[in-house]
Amino acid sequence: MFLLFKENKIVNIHEIIKILIFVVCLFFSSCRSDTQSLVVIDDFLNAGKLDSAKIELNKINYSELSDEECAYYDLLRVKSSYLSYQQIESDTLINYSCSYYHKTKNLPKLSESLYYKGVLDYERGDISNAFLNLKKAEDFSKEIPDINIKHKIVEKLTDLNLRENEYKLALEYGLQNLKISSLTQNNDWLAYSYIFLAQAYRGLSNKKKFEEYLKKSMVYINAVPKAYRADFYVYIAGTMLPSQLEEAEEYVNIASKLSDNETIYGMKAQIAFIKGDYEQADSLWKCALCSNALDYNLSTLEMITNMYAVNHEYEKAYKASLKKDSVNTLINKKRLSDNALEVQKKYDFELQVLRFREKLNITIFVLIAIVLCTISLFVYSRYKANKATKDALENQMLINIYSKQLSQMKDSSKEKASEIDNLQNKISELNKKQSSILYEGKKLYDEIIGGGTVVLWGKNEFNHFIEYFKLIDLPFVVQLETEYMELSPRYKFFSILTHMGKSDDEIERIMGISYNTIRSTRTRIKMKKKCI
Repeated sequence: MFLLFKENKIVNIHEIIKILIFVVCLFFSSCRSDTQSLVVIDDFLNAGKLDSAKIELNKINYSELSDEECAYYDLLRVKSSYLSYQQIESDTLINYSCSYYHKTKNLPKLSESLYYKGVLDYERGDISNAFLNLKKAEDFSKEIPDINIKHKIVEKLTDLNLRENEYKLALEYGLQNLKISSLTQNNDWLAYSYIFLAQAYRGLSNKKKFEEYLKKSMVYINAVPKAYRADFYVYIAGTMLPSQLEEAEEYVNIASKLSDNETIYGMKAQIAFIKGDYEQADSLWKCALCSNALDYNLSTLEMITNMYAVNHEYEKAYKASLKKDSVNTLINKKRLSDNALEVQKKYDFELQVLRFREKLNITIFVLIAIVLCTISLFVYSRYKANKATKDALENQMLINIYSKQLSQMKDSSKEKASEIDNLQNKISELNKKQSSILYEGKKLYDEIIGGGTVVLWGKNEFNHFIEYFKLIDLPFVVQLETEYMELSPRYKFFSILTHMGKSDDEIERIMGISYNTIRSTRTRIKMKKKCI
């Protein structure tokens, strides 16, 4: 061990190192931004370190936070209070978080904010808004990778559907919950997923599945935090009554060592009643009635009424039944206005309609784009074909004019040789352009003579063929262009094939058309003939 001597005092170097580390940590802590502090607080809450989170929250100066930090702080304040079982009277904090994250499209934080808004609504008895906000949270969470948020939303929807006796929906969400829990291999999550599925199957009267999943949940029960483990033991005890009284009592005693709540008193009361100890059962059930859950109070009052009736205390039984009817009226009234199943079905239906409309709008947009592209291509092809025909006619006309001028120049000895050369160059250039069209036309003509077809031809091919055929029989082509009203290139080609002596069978093969089409084409061509 090393020692330092200063002012006649012996100082342990290890103590000095500890002090230095503390000073450095304090320095960095003071330099840490509010956003970083909020992230640390969130980590504390997720790890179950509620006291540490509250200490850090109290250090934050709210007035110095940015809008984004305020939204995060409000969410963490609500989250901390909810996890600590503290009553939250106002929605102001969580409403600001929801509004801000919706505006900024921060889906992870928005999903979590809507989750806590939903669970707070449920605690206040606002069933409709509770399920509506949880469904929204579920929808947004589908677009994010954070499996922790996905899990707690699906788990809560499973739990609340069980509380509302919507066992089919609880089973659907319970299976989703099990899938997520199995992927993460989180034993705490698995314990809850199995116990929830057991409850759902029990509600659906599937005894075999109920027992199967109840056994599976017991395998993972030690992974559940002690604060919540008592509820598992109480539920298991309840499934054993009245046939397995001793085993049920053992589980209730284990639960009593872990926690002290209304459900434990209620289970102890049931056991006392089965044993015939009515006085103890009466005392315990009164403690159980401190619960805020109406459904639990209703079932407790039913057992109290039954106990008084069995014990021939009819006046007490009557008073208890009146209380039971009062609670039942409240429950029915709430269920009429806040139907959990209808809220979820309505939300899912509206979401499907919205998605369908989005797909329909996209489909319509694509179809319009395709139609516009098709029209554009058609107009462009017509323009190109017409331009090619116009260019060919202009070239031929210019060749004829220049050839005539050249003949006149050669006859006159006065014309300059340079002008004659210039005119010959123009004729040569035009002949080259015209030659390319005639070259294409000759290839197509030879193709037809050689047994080819026009199935893959476009308008340009028909025009090139006709331009070349002018060299073979110009008078006939001129006749088609002068004696008929605007014959299409295809109709001109049909007439040329007939003029070439092709039979109907040959025309049918070359053009890829039926005999009836040949007959109707002839009729249409005759109708276009000008009356002279």
